Amino acid sequence: MYLHVNTYKPLLCNTCMERKADVALRETITRLKNREFKYVARDEKPIDWRAYNKAQLSDLRFFLTQARQLVDRAAALLPATPNGVGRPRKEASDVAKAVLLMEYLQVSERAASDWAWVFKEKLGIAVELSPRSIGRGFENEDVQFILLKVFEWTRDAFSKAEKTVAVDATGVSESIKENYESVKSGDASKAASFLKLSLGVGVECHGVSAFAFTRGVGDSPLFEPLLEETISSWHFVDSVCADAGYLSRRNCQAAANAGLTPFIFPKAGITLKQRGSPAWKTMLVLMVQAPQTWLAAYHLRSESETVNSCLARRFRKLSCRKESNKRFEETTRIILHNLRQLNTAIHENKLKQF
Repeated sequence: MYLHVNTYKPLLCNTCMERKADVALRETITRLKNREFKYVARDEKPIDWRAYNKAQLSDLRFFLTQARQLVDRAAALLPATPNGVGRPRKEASDVAKAVLLMEYLQVSERAASDWAWVFKEKLGIAVELSPRSIGRGFENEDVQFILLKVFEWTRDAFSKAEKTVAVDATGVSESIKENYESVKSGDASKAASFLKLSLGVGVECHGVSAFAFTRGVGDSPLFEPLLEETISSWHFVDSVCADAGYLSRRNCQAAANAGLTPFIFPKAGITLKQRGSPAWKTMLVLMVQAPQTWLAAYHLRSESETVNSCLARRFRKLSCRKESNKRFEETTRIILHNLRQLNTAIHENKLKQF
């Protein structure tokens, strides 16, 4: 007597469950794309206007104090280099302070030369700087070293306050006649030629944790480098959110391997198939099972757009012509943004004294 056992039944059941899950995933994505998904209203975040006003009033004082201390601290790490033949070089620390002041005030090199003289006691600038000396600051290797060090220290100051990082990218304006968002909506191929700034941003204090400059490169490949730089200094981060431009199995798994929960917006037509990335399936299943919770975490990504908006509204178009100089000009602006956010966070009791 033979007993027939259907060994394919468990396999068929699993296949049916996966198909149902894929259908549920597609339905959820379709509702989101068509704006048919009903969100649960969130409590409005309170604003401490008293702290905000104090931060605004002390912004210039905070900048002058911190710029002097941080630049002098970074300059002390430079190796001593004897002057060669010709006119002695200007001190890199003086030039770095003048460059930061120029970008803070958003003035020309000529005006910056006068303002550097006005604030020389506050900033500790020892010599009078010509407009040419300030203009060449972005291509000075010692000044570049100082600027990168100052950025690292301003970034590290946010470490204890941030638990979620948002990743986003935007085009950097190089002309007053063109706007990245306007060009992107009208001509995608032309938008690809823009200098693009990709950022890692803390959603609590809006500080920048990592940044990268590219031209003609997609967003997705930059996700891992930005994440690695972020977690190297922000040790309490446990989640990352990004828009659909960063969606890939590799990026989901990279976040999971780093101990972070990914919240990356899905695209139409994707499936739950892991293909070597368990984090991919885990993320999408969570979105289907608890969409309100998942979307609440994902939409923290809008904080990175806030930072993009701050940078675009506060600073004019890039004035440098050389590609390498443009990158350090934008680095200076990120430093100034971090200093302003640090001052605000201190007044709002999110951080202790910097």
